[in-house]
This record gives sequence, C-alpha cells and structure tokens, in this order.
Amino acid sequence: MMLKKALLWAQKELRDSVDRPRLEAEILLAHLLGCRREALVLKEIEDIDFESLKVLVERRKNHEPIEYITNNVSFYDFELFIDKGALIPRPESEILVEKALELIKKYSLTKVVEIGIGSGALSIAIARHSNVTIEASDISSDAIEIASQNIKSFNLQERIQVFNCSMFECFGSFDLLISNPPYIDPEFKLEKNVADYEPHTALFAP
Repeated sequence: MMLKKALLWAQKELRDSVDRPRLEAEILLAHLLGCRREALVLKEIEDIDFESLKVLVERRKNHEPIEYITNNVSFYDFELFIDKGALIPRPESEILVEKALELIKKYSLTKVVEIGIGSGALSIAIARHSNVTIEASDISSDAIEIASQNIKSFNLQERIQVFNCSMFECFGSFDLLISNPPYIDPEFKLEKNVADYEPHTALFAP
C-alpha cells in the first residue's frame, strides 16, 4: 500500500476514536517508517507494511496512548523514550522545571534531589539548563530503567544519579527537592487511556 492511501485509511479508522485523526495517522506512519512526521512528504512513493500499520491503528483505537505506541514523548524542549513502565510526562510538569531553574539561578544552588523520577523528564530538563548535579529515586525498577536510558541518551550520567529506593533513604544533603508524586484519589474515575495503560503507582495516592 502506498503512503498516501495508507494515510487516508488510518485517518478514517481513527476518526471516531481520537480528536485529531489526521495528525495521529501521520504520527503512526512516521513511527512505522522510522522518520519524523515532517519527512512523510519525502516518502510518498514508499510502500507501507499495511499489516504493521493495522496493529498500530488498532492499539490506538483501543485508547492506548500514542506515546506508548511510538515510545516517544515531547517534554520541555526535547524528546524522551517512554513506555508503560513510567508515567507519560505532562506539559503541566514543565512549570516545575521553570520554578526549579528560577530557584537554582536565584540562590546559586548546586545539588538537587528528585523523588519519583519516572521517565527522567524533570531531572533531564533541569540538568540541560543548569549546572547542578542531581540525585533521583524511584520505587519502580521499570521507571529506573527508563530514566537511566533517557539520561544516557543525553550523556548526563555524570550529573544525574538514579537510585531504586523510597523517599529520602538514599540521599545525603541537598539544596532543592523536586517531586511530582502520585496524588489522585484511588476512587476517582480516570479516562480509559490513562486508567488502562499508565502505571497506577505513579497515579494514585497511597
């Protein structure tokens, strides 16, 4: 199947499941072809593996977050690897980054601690825009693995250390603590794409 036909098919299939079927169809096709969405125009004559595309589209129709399907999420001014072992970073969390950077600059802070590193989004954003060193923890070994992969991809292993532990038990002294802990009431009914796919330990308050 040629790309143009595949794109129209995917858009039609997603029409009743997502708010932006054209955009998401393009994202899935770009993921399948291993290119950026903007580069699809250069691949118009490329033959598409239709069976693989059907699998991706079906996953999205079942409300699986597109970030987990593509293993990619945009945060702040960069992109991260993501899968079901960690919560998908939200744009609202960028406020934490901005506030942390503001405090680091104002008070010349040098050491930051993050509790619940998840994908590594907050720590990586802060490290990329300051000279601090960071120690971060998470109780989830899956999240630790994802965060470590992302930290390595930005060559920040020397500045961000990750520990599989709870709360403060693995930290010494520090200048600033950041955290975006689970805070949702377990009785609260979440949307299907969140409740069925994202890790509950990162969502619901204990």
